Amino acid sequence: MPWFAYSTNAFLRFSTPAALAKIAALGFEGAEVLIDRPHVWPFDEASIRAAARAVKSTRLRISNVNINTAMGLDGGICRDGPGPALADGDPKRVEARVRYTKRALRAAKAIGATTASVTPGPARRGAWKSAMKALGTLAEDAASLGIRLGIEYEPGFLVGDAKTLLKAWRDVGHPALGANLDLGHARVAGENLAKTIDLCAGRTWNVHVEDIRGRVHYHLPVGEGTMPWRSIATALRTTRYDGPLTLELYTCDRFPVEAGRTSLKRLKEIFAP
Repeated sequence: MPWFAYSTNAFLRFSTPAALAKIAALGFEGAEVLIDRPHVWPFDEASIRAAARAVKSTRLRISNVNINTAMGLDGGICRDGPGPALADGDPKRVEARVRYTKRALRAAKAIGATTASVTPGPARRGAWKSAMKALGTLAEDAASLGIRLGIEYEPGFLVGDAKTLLKAWRDVGHPALGANLDLGHARVAGENLAKTIDLCAGRTWNVHVEDIRGRVHYHLPVGEGTMPWRSIATALRTTRYDGPLTLELYTCDRFPVEAGRTSLKRLKEIFAP
């Protein structure tokens, strides 16, 4: 059976320790930790120690560390996509993102994580080859730390659907590189979710869950959208996925506790044995 975690990126108004304490109090088994501001950032000894102590005191399992954004670099997603991106094409910006991610991976290791997620960033013509080279470098670096690296695809990004995810795996060719499979993103991309889950089986390190209404990319608490949850549950059972289902509700930062509570209740009903 999968187990349930909640991403701290729903708790952007709280410190890492406070976010983890609230996630534990809600009854989640684990948490995904945002390795970016305002949580584990900057990558200094104080922020890393605070996160590590909070993980230990709450006894939460770390489902994933989220390195999809780079708010610590040039304004991040508020200005130009997820900061300097692997898909930028500009060698200096690609290298800046690689350095940032390597530092984040070391922070992830220090707090006990074994899985991390990244995204190459928005699609740009001619950026594929350099982005895949960068992903290979990061996969090797992650593997040396005992961390598996999951690509999170998103419509409109260089890796924007399951098809391009599989191509990235082939082109990079590193066993540590898998998927941080966001089922809402797959829904927005118009995919058959059961087929996508099957295609990614065996290389899915973490699954992001949220509800989506139609194909509008806006994360909703579970039960407020039109995601085919029963089909999802059946597909995950069929492929014997027993990793984390991580609730990702960064859109609910004004009411993360309420959104988490209602979502967890619904998830437990959907995935009941």
